[in-house]
Amino acid sequence: MNKYMNSLPPLSALQTFEVVSRHLDFELASEELGLTTLAVVNEINFLENELRTHLFYRNYGKITLTENGKYFAQCVHYAFNKIIEATNVISPHTTHITLSAPPTFASKWLIPKLHIFTNNHNNINLQILASGQLSNFKEDLVDIAIRYGTPPFGTDLSFELLMKDNFISVVSPKLKAKYGKPDENENLRHYTLLHDLLKLWPDYLCLLNLNKIDRQNDIYFNQTSLAIDAALGGQGIAICHSFFVKKEIEANQLVYAFSTKLTRESGFYIVYPKSSLNNKNIQKIRDWLISLV
Repeated sequence: MNKYMNSLPPLSALQTFEVVSRHLDFELASEELGLTTLAVVNEINFLENELRTHLFYRNYGKITLTENGKYFAQCVHYAFNKIIEATNVISPHTTHITLSAPPTFASKWLIPKLHIFTNNHNNINLQILASGQLSNFKEDLVDIAIRYGTPPFGTDLSFELLMKDNFISVVSPKLKAKYGKPDENENLRHYTLLHDLLKLWPDYLCLLNLNKIDRQNDIYFNQTSLAIDAALGGQGIAICHSFFVKKEIEANQLVYAFSTKLTRESGFYIVYPKSSLNNKNIQKIRDWLISLV
């Protein structure tokens, strides 16, 4: 056997360490590994004896990584990720792919179209991670992502524009019939403006030259999807990407509040590690996303 292989700890012990170092909890690690907590503890004890160093501090049921443990965890995580990347490149049978996307993009645009992908690629198990946080490809085990903003996103990442920002204002037809066109006779003061984290209303009102109208009735949401749902419920006017409400407009559940559109240089981008350029499964997902636009 190769002399370098002789110096390596058993793979099972390394795998156990990798999981424990992520959770910093023996019980959670045992659940992921399908082992008893005692078996996990024994594996870690064995690994520490093999390496002749402590990897964890144990204090009243809580565990933290030692300095050696932190260094070893970083190296082991990297090694396992490289193995996963290599496997994805050479093995057509690797089917589990995690796609991260902003919550509103996932719920309003991506999820309604998933059946198209699964019908044509039933050998790929696609997991959607809807999160408002910026996913880390290595730490969060994300394979491909939809990121909102403007590039660059990182020197080690490939990216391409999926959809550029194109915002419209929408309102329930019943509410519009009740208060009249918002841009006529100062009717806008009767409407509630529905805000989200993008905070587009000040710029939009300036674009419409309506920023001098006295405003009091505003509601604020932390997600665009909630503002859209509020508009559907007749609670006010929302600003959103046009492709989020295409179906609702076609069904006359929502109508344009104003004809003016607000455009920006930012948008939604497909992003994935450059190391995955040759991953056929990730390229299939990338091609499918582009085909939907």
